[in-house]
Amino acid sequence: MKAGNEDVTRETQRQVRHLQESGWYHSMDWPTGEVTHGLQSLETQRERLARFPIPPDLTGKSVLDIGAWDGWFGFELERRGATLSAIDVVENPRYLAARRRMGSKADYRVLDICDPKVLELGPFDIVLFFGVLYHVK
Repeated sequence: MKAGNEDVTRETQRQVRHLQESGWYHSMDWPTGEVTHGLQSLETQRERLARFPIPPDLTGKSVLDIGAWDGWFGFELERRGATLSAIDVVENPRYLAARRRMGSKADYRVLDICDPKVLELGPFDIVLFFGVLYHVK
């Protein structure tokens, strides 16, 4: 892939190489203190989440993470006390591995957001919908 801007082309190529090498899109901060570095840094993910008025204590709240992919955002809200449900259009083995490693109780389903079955999952107090809209037909 080549963009009209050489800097954009180089950055895109760097990102593709990183994804091919690590496989992780989201960086993950594991309960052990270890970090797996994904394409998106923990700092970027935290800054992105901080843009929304989500309180630090989500005890008793429910969250739906649409297009969860590796799952960092949903796992972070689960860490804050929320009950987590997550969907994606394809099964991501990294999500499943992360769910085990996090000790997560997330209800993870392979489900397209255009499928009427999505309506049977809720209601939810918080719905995450990051990086999905441009994939929808």
